[in-house]
Formats: sequence, structure tokens, C-alpha cells
Amino acid sequence: GGSESNERHSDTGRKCAKHNRRYIDILCCPSGGTIGPNLTVIFDMRTPKKEEIRPRAGALECPARGAEISIKPQSPPSYGGGRGKRAVGSILCWAHSRNGKRCGRRVSSREGEAVPIPYCESHMRSGDGALKVVSHPFAGKCLVARYDLPAKYRIVFWGTRGKCQNCSSEDRAISFYPPNKVTGRNKDKEGNIVDNYNGVLNPDSTGDLIQFAACPGPNERQNMRSTFQYWGIRNGKIGGLEFITLEKVPKNAQANHFSSAIFFVTT
Repeated sequence: GGSESNERHSDTGRKCAKHNRRYIDILCCPSGGTIGPNLTVIFDMRTPKKEEIRPRAGALECPARGAEISIKPQSPPSYGGGRGKRAVGSILCWAHSRNGKRCGRRVSSREGEAVPIPYCESHMRSGDGALKVVSHPFAGKCLVARYDLPAKYRIVFWGTRGKCQNCSSEDRAISFYPPNKVTGRNKDKEGNIVDNYNGVLNPDSTGDLIQFAACPGPNERQNMRSTFQYWGIRNGKIGGLEFITLEKVPKNAQANHFSSAIFFVTT
């Protein structure tokens, strides 16, 4: 109720002296929907049981109940170019909330990298809400689309950088090739890929979701792939790799990418 919430938050709200109200930043919608810090609850101190919900300035509103969700492909970051042109370091988070709205937070460099992993801290922990991990009848967990995803939708694989584990251990790590520290690109000015291996990115104990994406079988095709565009610095703590959908991925369809032919053995 309003009075209970008012008492619980009375010391943490920002009080408006003119209107005698407290503005409370919340993490959950009072109706139970998780929305992130995009709404402000206004408690009228004169009538504690009355509450008003309004979007924070510049925030993305929650979708109306029953509204059609339309996920759009994201634009790539502004990477640097020729003559050592620097990349633009602050970018908009690529992820969506579980209710289908694009995140409105901006992401800045974490370790001095030219372009940061394009997920905010919240989505680094939870992953992109436009996808979800589900249980497979016999293959453990797999990654599926929560909503219809368009072609060229961008997703991030990320993990902590380190050494490759022993082959006897379960391993979902991906090799790491740090991008140019000025341009943020993994290609030189002639467009050639720069091979500068620097360990692996281990998604274990992170919020990464792509680690659960399946590899298509011999009679299946992939619907997403990596672009060899990495984020991070050489010998840094974390790094990421860009993936992009190759076609429309329907709601509840598996998101899969081809790993290597060595996974298939023929006799």
C-alpha cells in the first residue's frame, strides 16, 4: 500500500519542498512488472495512500498491456577509421528488457577500451531480455528468442579473460583477439583481420546468454554468427564478441551458430 511504501522509503526519497512530495526511484513496478530504474513513484506526503506513477525524464515507458512488441536491429558503435581516428567511447546499451523495451542506459569505457561491451551493468548481469535460456528435453539448456528477432539483430558474448581450460572440463569459452586500442576495430586500415590472440573469454559465472546457444546439426543451418568484432583490451579483465542474426528468428525458436566441424564425427 501507499502508506507502507511511504514509511519504508521515507528516508531515501528526494523530497520536493515546494509540493511536499518525495520522489522515489524504484526497481520494480508496483503492479509486479520488473522495469528497471525507469519509473518514479510519487508519494503525496499530505495523502500518503495516494501514489502516482510517471516515467522518469528521458526514460523508456513500459509497453501497454497487450501491445505488440516489435524488436528492431541496433546500430553498430562508431568505430574509429583511417589516420588513427578514435572511436566514440560512449554508446547506448544494445539490450532489451524482458517486456520488450530497448534499454535507455548509456555505456562508457570500463578498462580504457576504445569501445566498451555494449551492455549496461544491469544487462551484463541478466543478459538481453529479448532472448531467454530454456531447458531442452535431453540436451541441457539452450537459447531461444523471447520475441521475434529481426535479421541483423546484435547480441553480445562476453566473459572474463584468461587461459584456456583443460579439454577434460566443460568449456564454453571463446578465443579473444583484442581490437585496436584507438579505433576499436579488429581489422587494419586495409581491412585485413589482425590475429593477436590473447587467451579466452570464459562466460562461466557471468550473465552471458550466448554460451547456451546451440551448434546446428549436420542437417540444420545457423541463424546467427560472430562478426569477429571484439571489445576489450589486451590483458584486460573482461572482453566481448559481437554476434548478429542472419535472418528473422521467430519467437521461441533456437538461436544457434556454427562452432566447428570438429564437433561432428563421421564413421
